[in-house]
Amino acid sequence: MEIDERRHSILNEVNQNRNVKISTLSKQMDVSRETIRKDIYSLAKQGLVSAVRGGAEAIVDDPTSRFDQRKAINQQAKQKMAQRALSYIKDGATIFLDS
Repeated sequence: MEIDERRHSILNEVNQNRNVKISTLSKQMDVSRETIRKDIYSLAKQGLVSAVRGGAEAIVDDPTSRFDQRKAINQQAKQKMAQRALSYIKDGATIFLDS
């Protein structure tokens, strides 16, 4: 598992469970606790999670940070969908997006 993929997995786990333990992530991803710890600190430095003793917690106070977290989840899948959608749009066309 590559570093970006692993960090996205950590972010997904935090978002789904509100908090995660380093030991659990280490076993799930088959990497050392130190590797997970570094990943969590990196995500915390980006403001995506809160690093706590033994793991990480979701940051939910700021609506901007929640958007950043959602934006970071499944980026590859979102890119693939965008590329697929782009193939249906002709030059000069106008599109409206809503979510």
